Amino acid sequence: MLNFKKPNKPEQKILTLIEKYRLPYKFVGNGQFIISGFNPDFLNTNGERFIIEIFGDYWHNREDWKERDKKRLE
Repeated sequence: MLNFKKPNKPEQKILTLIEKYRLPYKFVGNGQFIISGFNPDFLNTNGERFIIEIFGDYWHNREDWKERDKKRLE
C-alpha cells in the first residue's frame, strides 16, 4: 500500500515553479493516480500525456529499487 503523503522538499520546489509559471500540472504523488502500478509525482492536466517524476535519494537510490526504476522509466 502506498504511503499517502504531502509533497516533500523537492516536490514543493517543483510545485512552486508550477504555480509561478502557471504550468498545467498537479501533485498526485500522494497515491491519487496510478499508472501501471506506479505513482508519478505530477500529472499534466491539459489533456497531454505527460508526467513529472522526482527521483529523490530516499526511494530511488536504493539498490533494490534501481531495477524497478528502470521499468518505471519505460
